[in-house]
Amino acid sequence: MTDIESYGLIAYDIDTKAEVLHWQNVAATSVFYTAGHTIIDGPNRWLVVGLRTTSTARVKQVDVRRFVTK
Repeated sequence: MTDIESYGLIAYDIDTKAEVLHWQNVAATSVFYTAGHTIIDGPNRWLVVGLRTTSTARVKQVDVRRFVTK
């Protein structure tokens, strides 16, 4: 990862192809979301299934699937 303080995170639901998250200023020192990570956004939980090739150091684009607990 390059030497940046924060990045934008955009997540797309792989089932609907819709953008489900658009976070700005995610601290680069906190977490870098990759396949297997869980993103918690209020009551919603998303499982990261992959990083898109269109991602850059400043904007990470990930594909996610709704995390359902049984």
